[in-house]
Amino acid sequence: MSFYFRKRLDDFRGAEVKYPTIAEIVEFLEKECLQLDGTSAKSSNPKSTPNQTKQVHLSKTEDTNQSSGKSYPPATCPLCEADHILFRCDAFLKKSISDRRAMVKSKKLCFNCMRGGHSVASCKSKFSCKSCKGRHNSVLHVDKTDEPKNQILIATDTTSSSSEPIKAVHISESKPYESTCILGTAVVLVKDKRGKFLPMRCLIDSGAMSTFLTAKCAEKLGLKISKNAPAISGLGNQTINDVKGTVECVIKSRFESQPVFTTTATVMTNITSNMPLNPLPDSMRRPLKGLKLADPEWTKPSPIDLLIGADLYPHIYTGRKIILAEDWPVALDSIYGWVLTGKLTYNESQDQITALLTINNRDLDAGLTKLWRTEDVPHKPIQKPDDNIAEQMYVEKHYRQPDGRYVVPLLMKESDVDLGESYNLARSRLLKLEQRFQRDPELKKAYQEFMKEYKDLGHMSLVTRENMGKAKYYIPHHGVWNLSSATTKMRTVFDASMKTTSGKSLNECQYAGKKLQSDIAEILTRFRLPKYAFTTDICKMYRQILIRPEDREYQHILWRDDPSQDIEEYELNTVTYGERASSFLSLRTVNQLEQDEGHKYPDASPIIKKRIFVDDILAGADSISKAKNCVKQLTGIAGECKFELKKWSTNEPEILEGLPKSSILETPLNFSDGEGAVSALGLQWQPAPDTFSYKLDRLPVVFHKTRHSLFNIPNF
Repeated sequence: MSFYFRKRLDDFRGAEVKYPTIAEIVEFLEKECLQLDGTSAKSSNPKSTPNQTKQVHLSKTEDTNQSSGKSYPPATCPLCEADHILFRCDAFLKKSISDRRAMVKSKKLCFNCMRGGHSVASCKSKFSCKSCKGRHNSVLHVDKTDEPKNQILIATDTTSSSSEPIKAVHISESKPYESTCILGTAVVLVKDKRGKFLPMRCLIDSGAMSTFLTAKCAEKLGLKISKNAPAISGLGNQTINDVKGTVECVIKSRFESQPVFTTTATVMTNITSNMPLNPLPDSMRRPLKGLKLADPEWTKPSPIDLLIGADLYPHIYTGRKIILAEDWPVALDSIYGWVLTGKLTYNESQDQITALLTINNRDLDAGLTKLWRTEDVPHKPIQKPDDNIAEQMYVEKHYRQPDGRYVVPLLMKESDVDLGESYNLARSRLLKLEQRFQRDPELKKAYQEFMKEYKDLGHMSLVTRENMGKAKYYIPHHGVWNLSSATTKMRTVFDASMKTTSGKSLNECQYAGKKLQSDIAEILTRFRLPKYAFTTDICKMYRQILIRPEDREYQHILWRDDPSQDIEEYELNTVTYGERASSFLSLRTVNQLEQDEGHKYPDASPIIKKRIFVDDILAGADSISKAKNCVKQLTGIAGECKFELKKWSTNEPEILEGLPKSSILETPLNFSDGEGAVSALGLQWQPAPDTFSYKLDRLPVVFHKTRHSLFNIPNF
């Protein structure tokens, strides 16, 4: 083959780098002969005799990419009127694809063979487009990257639950061709106000910074909408006033009970239009047969109730994916099933493409938002993924001894973490504490009594000499005075936040767990609704719960009664205040007690659920007999796990008849914020007159009655 025809063959084959097949060479030669046939017929002298006219007859003839058994008249370019077929015209090829198609249509030419006198439906050529095999000429093929964009509309259909302004973009683009983009959708279960989970259709969008919910969906679920509505703005800082507020949303999968996510969702009238925008052919379901789809009706346009954003997006997908075919959406595995997302080409046209994007704008008056939050009714905190892990660890690893006492895990983030060296740091802290004892003999005496009680009750155990220095973490400790306490005036505080030589502390390596403590205002309101009220205290609540033996190597301390003695090492056997997970472990154990034993004590069960503040139980009843029965049942359910109730107080002494006098509190009840801490609230309940009061440590005499001097009064 000559250089000229080799170059023509390369142009014909385009970017293909493999050796041409016989079929490709034959097809090329047929088209070259077709061009030569048309050119020769046109350029021959009309006066010439048949002997002078040289014609080429082909068994397979036609145009640029067509061939049939029918012979067409010689080709004349309808654009430049030269002797060549239209697809060989340089002026025609310089036009855009849309202009080429328009010209063929205006000249009433066949889109397949590009000749006149017939349509595509009656074209006898057996050849089709080389790129897509469609019934049109190759030079009229429309590539996806060349599709025209006719219209772009900017709207503000998306929102965010952030308190900061959100920039939202909704792009609608008219597209006359056969492709679309599938946005990932799923059917999830959302919890309503009665605790029942209802199916809702959601859109999964990593471009949204928060979760959104439609007002119709919130109404169906019966969720209370908070008035703490975040500020929303669209493209070009256009303000959107369609925000209704926020709700707490609990979401889980249709297939599995875990994980369960709790998040704050912003409520708007609409999130976006139906997805997908147009119905898709049912034939697209066949390749997906056998997959557990997140949205079984993904081909049918349906409303979107919920949009899951980047707050939950990283925890949804597992990382597995299935690439079905070119120009097909990808199937991504998620906790909700297989989600279909990506480009899709099919044999039906669509009207528009939807793209959702939300971006937080940090230009917000945070002070105004904080004001509205302060005035709003308190709501449940957002549940973090770490909280789910802590809950799962507790459920799987806690157990009860034969006597009913609970044994719980330490909630370590790693099973065998190396915290570095801490023995010498704890020893140095002990030596400094002993120097303080020399200056304060009363503190030393109280400290010795506290440690003796700790040992006598079995809450810590002496480590043998051969095992000393082998623990994974040594907790330093110090004493604090709590003069407002009716019983223990001095408490030992364990400092699990001390960093070791590795720069880590025990608290940094623990999960904190979900906040289980109810709000004090809510507890006090429920406490004083009944006519008769009573309170009690779970004595040494933390220390009634044991830590698993295999976790106690992170809870070693150093101690000796006198500097003349050798330093001894002890292992703490119980939940220890000062550790990050302790609050969760103690309250979670109280909840577990109610789950395990609540059916035996129906009057005590609701009190255990919602009437505990730290270690204080605040309850009541509208009759003395009901109150006495509650006291009896509370004592019974506490004894099931070796909890002991003390410091009883009431506004009606008859309720506590039969209880030991040593367990009845004579002084006002102080509401403190935790064991081992001095009350920061100053709030007291006086049982006899049934009144609340505030305690001030000291009110100095104000000689100059000025506004400045009043503000400087301590604890006022």
